[in-house]
Amino acid sequence: MLISKPKKFLYIHIQKTAGRSFEAVLRDNLPDLENFMGTHDHALWAKEQIGDEWSDYYKVAFVRNPWDKVVSWYAMIKEKGTITWQKRLFGKRRYNDLTQYIFANSVSFEEFLYNCVDTIDDIDGKKSILYNQLDYLTDEQGT
Repeated sequence: MLISKPKKFLYIHIQKTAGRSFEAVLRDNLPDLENFMGTHDHALWAKEQIGDEWSDYYKVAFVRNPWDKVVSWYAMIKEKGTITWQKRLFGKRRYNDLTQYIFANSVSFEEFLYNCVDTIDDIDGKKSILYNQLDYLTDEQGT
């Protein structure tokens, strides 16, 4: 997530929705923008941190066709398994907790869909392929 406290702006980054590209545009135009909580945390979790000022904030997020999102997620993780991709990003092979979990529990897209349904507390927020994109944006009553 990204936040501008002076401008009362919160960006909720849902995985696989061109979030990094949007973050770049935001950072170019909002110099006071800062990282807030985990990259992919839910708005409801931010609400607890922001408190009484929550209703004053303008919140924004992007969503994507759910099927395309899951296919893209799986393809990205499988690409992470290649040495070339790992060396390009990190100079060595390194996997986050979600990637390790998926490698340990699936070798095909079908196994990914059936076996990788846990919530993983990763370095940049909690992640699960079962989170509906609305889960990132709504409260307990669905508001």
